[in-house]
Parts: sequence; structure tokens; C-alpha cells
Amino acid sequence: INYLESRFNETERTTWISKDLPVDGTVLETYYDVVWRMNNFSEELIAALRGMGGLEMMAESVTYSEGQAVKSSSEIVEIAEKDPPPGIYEVPDGYRKKEFINVGN
Repeated sequence: INYLESRFNETERTTWISKDLPVDGTVLETYYDVVWRMNNFSEELIAALRGMGGLEMMAESVTYSEGQAVKSSSEIVEIAEKDPPPGIYEVPDGYRKKEFINVGN
């Protein structure tokens, strides 16, 4: 979508949230905090979204940058508790596990 205004790095977002799901709120809060910060959401917007609570079921957004508008959407289509496939967390053949070294401490 081309536009002629001088909008730069702005996003318009519509979000549908449900509180009627058996989801651990602590896990959600941690997940969303990372996602929102990766998307450069302002602290004001993050505070407003936290106040809503629940799980974001669907979102539509338009981001304006460099003379273009980019539309995007996301939607949760299934929520299910399932066992992971066997071996999913095993080190693949030809690789080895190494311990993480935190040099920041």
C-alpha cells in the first residue's frame, strides 16, 4: 500500500483477546514481554496490553515505514495439550551438547 503522508515507523494494531482459556498467566506474561519488546512496542502500549490480560487470539496491524504500509495478521487456530514427538529434545547425530557460558556475570 503506498501512501503520501509522512508517517514513519508507526503501527496501527487491532487485537482480540480471550481470558477464557486454561493458560498459565505467568508464562504468557513472559512470552508477551519478549514479543512486544522485539516489536519495539512503547512502554505505554506494553502497560495497556498487560492490563487487558488473557491470550491474544487474533491481531491485525498496519506498519508504516519508508513510504510503504505493510499489513499483517496473526491468529491462533488451535490450542491443544500434546506430548512432544519422541526425541525432539535430543541432540541430533553429528552434533554435541555444550554448556552455556554466561560472560555477563
